[in-house]
Amino acid sequence: MTLYKYCANGNDFLLFHTLFTQGDYSELARKVCDRHSGIGADGLVALLPFSDDGIAYQWDFYNADGSRANMCGNASRCAAHYAYNLGLAPRDHSFITHSSMQAQVIKVRVNGQIVSSNLGLYRNFFALSALPSNAVQKLDSTYLATSLLDAARWFYIDTGVPHLVCFVQDLAIVRESSAATKAFMQELRKSFDANVNLAYAASGDEIYLATYERGVEDITLACGTGMAATLLVGYKVYGLESSASLVPPSGDRLRLWCEPFDNKGDSALGSHSGDFVDFRTTADYQSSSALKSTKSPTSNTANPRILEKHKQAGSEKSCRKQVEPESLQSEEKSPTPKVDSSSKLPTLAHINELESKAYSGDMEVFLEGEVRCVAVCQTCYD
Repeated sequence: MTLYKYCANGNDFLLFHTLFTQGDYSELARKVCDRHSGIGADGLVALLPFSDDGIAYQWDFYNADGSRANMCGNASRCAAHYAYNLGLAPRDHSFITHSSMQAQVIKVRVNGQIVSSNLGLYRNFFALSALPSNAVQKLDSTYLATSLLDAARWFYIDTGVPHLVCFVQDLAIVRESSAATKAFMQELRKSFDANVNLAYAASGDEIYLATYERGVEDITLACGTGMAATLLVGYKVYGLESSASLVPPSGDRLRLWCEPFDNKGDSALGSHSGDFVDFRTTADYQSSSALKSTKSPTSNTANPRILEKHKQAGSEKSCRKQVEPESLQSEEKSPTPKVDSSSKLPTLAHINELESKAYSGDMEVFLEGEVRCVAVCQTCYD
């Protein structure tokens, strides 16, 4: 079996395509993604045939632990480059996410090593009403991260996969990722079954972030859907720019922008059409060439209260009326963190109740950056 290893924005993935429309590759993902006994990767992508003439293929994405995910922003760009360079799809094309997991049509554009992708519409955008006590207890009382304990700074948003996002006032909280912070993020991830993002706005169009990902169970070098979630919260709540450079722990910047959704189905990547190649007619392929690595950014200036400044300037485009986080409607910090006394909160019923009041669905996010095919691997796994 041949697997192509791709890198994008600090993430790495293994990709292959198959003639079969059905299959469970969970066990394969666990084996080949293992960094000790396998090839090593953040996830596995299988490209499957699809019968619709306007769709190049269906994708099936697996985390390193074998769990399925509906969407992965950086993997979607790798899949597009793979499909184009192996003759499976034209430069501009669309693919569909797994049909059993709220399928979405994703549009992509390949321009050399630079690949753009949209993530579709976000959904279920709301502010948290409380933090579970089992998460709060993980933070050291001497640790100066009080902003993490303010529930109204935390937002839940689904950008293909669910995310929690919190903007903080200290870059060190994002960059240092102390043991206490990781434990705190891990408990939130378990409570909400969502990825957890800490973000810092260095300016209106530059955001640093760290994402604790489910399926990996650690802070990863990058997360495309986490960047999208962070951009949307920054834009809609704090009035940051709609286009920004996001910097994950890998240091590889990724350009993201959000735009109002066009009900006609058109997007910034255009209406895609072209000749698609049936998987059954393709034979052997050549690997893509790798480009030079991008330089890591150097920016560690203190936060000049960017969030407060942009919150005032951009209030007309925020979603505060929908989510109503009290601490964001005032310059004063909440005197006491809002913590729930039950370690079992939030329950699924609680999340469903919040989702029923959530604001969603008027914008879509686009990602653009370099991808590289770094290896073609032969494995004994079927």
